[in-house]
Amino acid sequence: MSSPAATHDVFAQENHNAEEREQEEQDEDVEGEELNAEDEEEKQEQEHFDNLAELRENFFIKHGNKNITFPTTKTTWKPGKIFSERMIDQTHIIEVSAMCVAVQVEGPNCGLKAMLRIRKQLPAHYSSHDFPIETFSVLSPAATQEIDGLRDLTEKGCTSTPRFIDYLLKRQSDEDILPGGFILYIVMEKVPGFNLRNFETFSLDERDQVRIAFAKAFYEFLTMGYLHDDHYPRNLIWDRRNKKVYIIDLESAWKSFESFKPTFSNYKFRLWSLAGLDDQIDPMVVEHANRFYQNNKSFPTDEEWATILANSKEKSSMSERRFNNHVSFLENEQKTITK
Repeated sequence: MSSPAATHDVFAQENHNAEEREQEEQDEDVEGEELNAEDEEEKQEQEHFDNLAELRENFFIKHGNKNITFPTTKTTWKPGKIFSERMIDQTHIIEVSAMCVAVQVEGPNCGLKAMLRIRKQLPAHYSSHDFPIETFSVLSPAATQEIDGLRDLTEKGCTSTPRFIDYLLKRQSDEDILPGGFILYIVMEKVPGFNLRNFETFSLDERDQVRIAFAKAFYEFLTMGYLHDDHYPRNLIWDRRNKKVYIIDLESAWKSFESFKPTFSNYKFRLWSLAGLDDQIDPMVVEHANRFYQNNKSFPTDEEWATILANSKEKSSMSERRFNNHVSFLENEQKTITK
């Protein structure tokens, strides 16, 4: 009588093993797809940095494979190829600011990639300003602003800007371009994605996704008490996989000393060149403007963003001139209601 039961157990075990094998195969397929996606993202990222390197404006900073050690975090980083470098000509000081990807080679997270900012003071004769004497500054105002902003936003837990990791300030050696001048290294989180300088090539659906993510990021930035003066899509990083935008280039960001009520109007989309294509305003921006003035300028919830998006479907874009008139009408209408 025990034989049928034993046979049943064998079949049950075989079925169980088959199910396990099938699950393992599915897990392997998912893992393989994730690895392929990561490989593709890494390839696109490298192409992105290579394209940026072609737009590099200056070549004062030549680092090669020289590692940089940061005493505070006790980490050493190997800089990669510089993909951007530009000159910053201020009233009493001139410097170059460069960016590259760096890899941690000594420390608790060896292999970790981060962004490395390198700032280097230049001799006065490179400036368009008439310096009375050569000024050996401890740091430029833009450099101080970037360090302070990164550190403060990191301490406050801001999720829309790179996390500050460490910095190192040194004097240039006798072999450098300005012996005694400053050279500054700032290592910060490498956020996923690529900048939005090609925003106009995106589909309408993706432009809408970018705008919602940007609005959430910038509103958080405002609630931290910060403003940004360099309103270009290149200073926004779009993480396509997670539908998130990051705000970078904090040398152009500053903390307001006066308290203000954060608001996010359609003007922010236009200011950052995210409102549409050429002189046409995308439907979602129009719907956001309608909601903005009808709801006392409050920031939309996730459900309200979904409604804004749904209401914009199947609608046509609007010329910038017509949109300006439409916004003026909404503003006047709100003033009439609040009187």
